[in-house]
Amino acid sequence: MVLVSLFTFAQSENPIKLIYEKDEFTGKEYLEVEPTLLVSEDGKKGFTLYPVLRKEGSKWAYSTMGGVSTIGDCFENDKVFIIFEDGSKFSMTSWRAFNCKGDIGFDLYAKFRKELCKPMKAIRFQNARDYTTFEMTFTNQNDKNYFINVFKALDEYNATY
Repeated sequence: MVLVSLFTFAQSENPIKLIYEKDEFTGKEYLEVEPTLLVSEDGKKGFTLYPVLRKEGSKWAYSTMGGVSTIGDCFENDKVFIIFEDGSKFSMTSWRAFNCKGDIGFDLYAKFRKELCKPMKAIRFQNARDYTTFEMTFTNQNDKNYFINVFKALDEYNATY
């Protein structure tokens, strides 16, 4: 598949980059978020989360959240728990079908944008098949503010293009 990358958008103080690509053959457009949220101490054991964006008319919108996990062997109905710096808590359950590839997905209908727009203190992934867990307390400001920065970058992108 041939993709043409037309431009990258990022504010200098925002660590999130939105990368626009268009498939020359199909005309399909993509807006990808970089980097993903990597929740791992060694880069091997842990999980990633990334917002999926779709075009609605002339604007881009948050659609769902994808990810990949190495916590457990097979995946279905897994959970992510978040503790925010203000002490509030939030959880999501994966909507992805049973698989043993590590595919996870949350917030299928993009209902949790408002809930995710707070600095995170810690996060936990729980595999619902074997109940293994992995958790991490964030120390990096970019990780703590990952979703805040993603949605800020998206809003600025839509206002600019």
